Amino acid sequence: MSGLGAAGIVRICAHAQSFAALSAGGEVWVWGCNGSGQLGRGAACDDDDWSEEPVKLAPLRDGCVCVCVCVC
Repeated sequence: MSGLGAAGIVRICAHAQSFAALSAGGEVWVWGCNGSGQLGRGAACDDDDWSEEPVKLAPLRDGCVCVCVCVC
């Protein structure tokens, strides 16, 4: 995946159209469909809201990391 080569990815979570990756340093990268807010950009309610390249999420307070993928 372009854009993740130097990130040191240790875990990947995938759903039908959305993906998340966790780096060894605790960074969370997301890409795919944001139709229901899966990418942390708010609920788009639009299946045409896509991110083809991984985008690093802003850090959560206190260094917490949470990656959730819903399965329908």
